[in-house]
Amino acid sequence: MCFSGMKGGDYSKIRQWYTVMLSRIDTFVELCLAEPDDAVDLKLSLNVIKSGLYSRDLPVVEGCARFFSKLW
Repeated sequence: MCFSGMKGGDYSKIRQWYTVMLSRIDTFVELCLAEPDDAVDLKLSLNVIKSGLYSRDLPVVEGCARFFSKLW
């Protein structure tokens, strides 16, 4: 969905999701810190989020990049 959008090339829901993720990044960091070092969940979560970097929609790519920038 991040790459080609939803039906009809609609990216609005994906953009909203990145906006929500940015607004809740503190919670995301807390959850990451609570995970054991060998947890697979963290890797899967970051893989889902990074898929936005491959999007055809520039605002989705920007939202994803903002998330990782703020996470850093």
